[in-house]
Amino acid sequence: MSNIIDYLTWRGDIPLASMPFNAADNLVLSLLAYILFENVMSKDDKLTVRQAAIKLSGRSNDFGVMRSDNTRLLRELSSGTRFWDAMICHCVNEIDMNEEKQFAAITICLDDGTCFIAYRGTDNTLIGWKEDFNLSFISPVPAQTASAQYLRDVAEQTASTIRIGGHSKGGNLAIYAASQCDPAIQDRIIAVYSNDGPGLDDATFMSEGYARIKDRFFSYVPQSSIIGMLLQHQENYAVVTSRAIGLFQHHPYTWQVNRAGFDIVDAIRPGSRYVDTTLKNWLSSVSVDKRMVFVDTLYAVLSATNATTLQGLTVQWWKNAYVMLMKIRDIDSQTRKLIIGVLVELVKAAVGSRTNISPPVLLPSETNPQ
Repeated sequence: MSNIIDYLTWRGDIPLASMPFNAADNLVLSLLAYILFENVMSKDDKLTVRQAAIKLSGRSNDFGVMRSDNTRLLRELSSGTRFWDAMICHCVNEIDMNEEKQFAAITICLDDGTCFIAYRGTDNTLIGWKEDFNLSFISPVPAQTASAQYLRDVAEQTASTIRIGGHSKGGNLAIYAASQCDPAIQDRIIAVYSNDGPGLDDATFMSEGYARIKDRFFSYVPQSSIIGMLLQHQENYAVVTSRAIGLFQHHPYTWQVNRAGFDIVDAIRPGSRYVDTTLKNWLSSVSVDKRMVFVDTLYAVLSATNATTLQGLTVQWWKNAYVMLMKIRDIDSQTRKLIIGVLVELVKAAVGSRTNISPPVLLPSETNPQ
């Protein structure tokens, strides 16, 4: 079974001029956004992939939430001609506890004359996850507003045509930004990729900007997608095979590829549809105010441990578990049940990040669009 690292082994020495950009390339560049380039370059700096790899050599803590996989990804990219001279620029990272904002992005200028804007997905900070949950009752969240401004800023500084992508929340930001920019910028956008990113609110779907560009949206979800089925989706999505189980299929390095792109199947698994339906039914059955109370309560429970990251929850987990149980004992039973379910999944995600697990609607026209 082959993943995105294997794809680079097969195709890393083939320039874009010989084999045009495809869906697997989108995932490669979207994952670059997880690497903490902001620790070795400023917003105004420009580094080729090879130069960035040299600067990050020996800095293992700068490879983000999928550290060992991201390290291998950058190593493969910097040793293959397909992307080694791609220019990384416009590197930003913004975390604001007061705004409940976690936003980061990079732009990669390619030798085919295009640029790829990659939005970072949720990192391992609790404030980043809080902002994700805020999507259930706030639109736009601060990261969405920042993503639209970032696209405008980059478009003003380059005449290139543009691709946009991201994994997880990064995919949501990609679609939001593309749907909320000016028509003149939309005319320059070739494709927008969401890799298991949550959906958007109804108001965004009803906007004129979304209608103008929706035919250039391409969404990919694994067979047991949970994150990517949240909220509403109106764009077509393709289903990618994964070697992981359940929630861990959200880990992009478990997705299966071939030499032309992703391994595609016909439909997501019934369990994923069940969870998606359950979540949507719950969201539609409670008021916006109750959703806000639920999310704020969940964050208060997590914050009571004094952890600031998901991994921090697993340090002395028995103490953190006791603190959280004491915090939720006086909450009503329905909310408590929901919070316990979410806590279990967050801890699973934290353990998966610590151990670094790694290796029926199809898209219109091509399976792997450019």
